[in-house]
Amino acid sequence: MRLKTKLTLVGSVCLILQGWILFLLSHLKNPLSALYLQLTFSPGFFRNQVMEWDIDERAAYLRHYIYDFAYPLAYGCFLYLLVKELYPRKKILWALPWVATVADFTENLSHIYSIGRLFTFNDSWLYLGSGAAWLKWAVIFVIITLLAVQLVKRRRA
Repeated sequence: MRLKTKLTLVGSVCLILQGWILFLLSHLKNPLSALYLQLTFSPGFFRNQVMEWDIDERAAYLRHYIYDFAYPLAYGCFLYLLVKELYPRKKILWALPWVATVADFTENLSHIYSIGRLFTFNDSWLYLGSGAAWLKWAVIFVIITLLAVQLVKRRRA
């Protein structure tokens, strides 16, 4: 299968999954609260944020995880294909999309655990999940920057 076909297929899956996740999170009174929850290192803020949601919001938030386990695989594949194509000789960079994917899985699992044990979870679980979320976003930022730099270089050549 040609690269363009692979990118189109995997990119379409990414867009569908991300669109559905955003739709599910749109049921929150403040959809950005999902991002705040993802990135906080404050157990008090985490607990308060979850407690502010009514039962339907909490259910919608937890339901999004069904798709948020497939999404990291999809964007991991998509970014891997791009990085491999644009940096064929720098194999170390090929691992970056998978670092983001594993960090996303870690974030999801630790936050599901923390929500399920809202008043009894060990704060370390929250720190693990939030640290993984920050790592995921940092790695994605690095990947996008690397891709942009390489595309600009190719344009100029």
